[in-house]
Formats: sequence, structure tokens, C-alpha cells
Amino acid sequence: MTDPTEADSNDAKRVVHTYGEDVKRRELQLAFNRLEAKGTLTDEQRATVSQMASAIVEGVLGPTLDALEEAPACDDTAQTVVELLDADDPSGSL
Repeated sequence: MTDPTEADSNDAKRVVHTYGEDVKRRELQLAFNRLEAKGTLTDEQRATVSQMASAIVEGVLGPTLDALEEAPACDDTAQTVVELLDADDPSGSL
């Protein structure tokens, strides 16, 4: 994205996906650390937790991605999404 004041739907979708992956990665690491502190975590358990995290992220981000698909090009939905989920903010806070 070259100019953050002119985000389009594709820019916003990239921001949403990046934000979701960053949050998922951070939360998975936290979950794995907590689970491992309570005992051994098998590869199967790790895979299950990862699949659950992916499903949660998809469910949470789905409505935002749907809104971006349905928003008219002249709408400011894409810009609003980019501003809310600033890809340059690694803290994940809104």
C-alpha cells in the first residue's frame, strides 16, 4: 500500500489477514507456553490447538472480510479497516 489515506479493498484485506495472523501467532505461542508449563504437549495436541486458533481467527475476521467484499468502491470501509487494524502496530491493541 503506497498511500494509507487511499486504502482500497485489497489493501484492507491484506491488513486484516496480516493482523489476524499476527494475533494468532502471538496467542498460540502464549497458549503453548501455558499448556507446556502444565505438562508435555504432544504434536497432536499442538495441531489441534493450532486448528482451533485458525477457526477462531477465520470466524472473527469473516464479517470484516465480508464487509470489504460488499462495500462499494466509493465507501470508506476499506480505509476504516486499515485505520483500525494498523499493520504497523505490532502490539495488536486497538
